[in-house]
Amino acid sequence: MNYGLAAWGLRLTPLRDQLAMTERLELRHLELGIAGFRNDLLQADSKLCAVETIRDLFRSADLQPSCAATGNDFTQEREVDVRQSLDQTLAALKLADTLGIRYMRIFAGFSPVADVTGKRYDLLTECLKKVYEAAKETQVLPVVETHGGVETLADGTVRHFASISTEDGTLEKLLNDIPAMKLNFDPANLHVLGKDIAAFYRRFREKIAYVHLKDFVRKGMGWSPAACGEGNMDWPGLLAEMRSFKGPALLEYEIPDDAERGFADSLKFLINEEKDLAS
Repeated sequence: MNYGLAAWGLRLTPLRDQLAMTERLELRHLELGIAGFRNDLLQADSKLCAVETIRDLFRSADLQPSCAATGNDFTQEREVDVRQSLDQTLAALKLADTLGIRYMRIFAGFSPVADVTGKRYDLLTECLKKVYEAAKETQVLPVVETHGGVETLADGTVRHFASISTEDGTLEKLLNDIPAMKLNFDPANLHVLGKDIAAFYRRFREKIAYVHLKDFVRKGMGWSPAACGEGNMDWPGLLAEMRSFKGPALLEYEIPDDAERGFADSLKFLINEEKDLAS
């Protein structure tokens, strides 16, 4: 697969060091955070000089910025917050286009699936339609991540709960209502909700343009991030389904203090699994 590094596990790592890590792991993709975290060099109100700095950093590493990730939530309870999130997403889209980014990860939102009905669902679809309409004027393809809601528990682990982008029926409806919509498939986010990840991939494969690969392990009261292969996900079944996938497949080890080890172990595991499938 076409491996690279996802932004979230690198959120505390300076961009220059992110690029150096990408080189050491002999990868060609680094997902650039744009207004998704307070440490991102590019925020929604960044000026052209910041864009040029990032372009120069990628050029010095002999890499082309092709993938980006922003942070948004179009399922929030207050309309004013949703519209502010839309403005930020549209600004991130323009910045991504200026850099020559090909894909930008966005979200639908993190509210419990049962809450996103009526006017809240209508506002969600309005915002996504505006993002995809704006994207027509760029070379950027927004991809909506299969990401549930997350609650941090007292022991530091996390509990995931279903959102509109992780339930098969509601995601199907969203895709029907927004034909231009494409997906960032994150199987670990589905695994912790009890989903059959290989079956989910089969159902939505025609809409999947982008992938995040990580793992979770059971720990204490909830789940803790892990490198690929450290949990009990059905990796052989999933990778067999994904043999023909050609888009970016970005490693998303989520613990910043241990990022390079987690990325390296994930990459080694996935390459070995692919070799086993081919033999």
